[in-house]
Amino acid sequence: MKTRNTLPLLLLTLILLSCGNTKESQESSWITLFNGETLDAWEMYGDGPITPQWTINDGAIKCRSNPDIQPEKHRSIMTKEEFGNFELELEFMVTENANSGIMYHVVEAPEYKNDYETGPEYQILDDNENPNRANKNRLAANYDMYPPADDKPFNGVGKWNSVKLIYDNGHVEHWLNGKMVLEFEEGSEEWKAIKDASKWSNVEGYAKYKSGHISLQDHGGEVWYRNIRVRKL
Repeated sequence: MKTRNTLPLLLLTLILLSCGNTKESQESSWITLFNGETLDAWEMYGDGPITPQWTINDGAIKCRSNPDIQPEKHRSIMTKEEFGNFELELEFMVTENANSGIMYHVVEAPEYKNDYETGPEYQILDDNENPNRANKNRLAANYDMYPPADDKPFNGVGKWNSVKLIYDNGHVEHWLNGKMVLEFEEGSEEWKAIKDASKWSNVEGYAKYKSGHISLQDHGGEVWYRNIRVRKL
């Protein structure tokens, strides 16, 4: 009798061990992009060292507000590593009127002057910055393409908010504070029609590449990023 009960117990043990190993494997697959102390995983988009606009403050990456810098001088930082299919998690905090963005599949090449010429954007914004902005250009939007849900949960200016951004073979998800607020299929017929009606209609490099850098945008406002990690899918 005891012998017959041994097999089910062994199978149950193996299943539990397998589940534990799977969870451990998923956790170990995350790549930390910012350890709270250095920008070793980052570089400027374009030539030269990281500008003084980008600093580390209280364990977060801070993009300083400087009204004396002309818009054309604002420069993004990007990951040194490139990613194709990925899941990105981070936290951000904006001050009043701040404007920034998270871009992916960013390609650096002589024909491109800015990261947004190639990289689709998860919009980071204080929505009060411009009440007349279209919904497709507001916080958590796929900038100038898809608007987020009207009931997106925003913790407010001066508070930390969490982002999850997923790209999986054209399937894109935008999450804000634990809620999926946008989902779309890049390259679909709907997506093509929306692109043709957007500011990207004549931007040849926009969303052209399926692998590239992840960048954080300097748009002149003060914004903070921390707990940045990514895993390849």
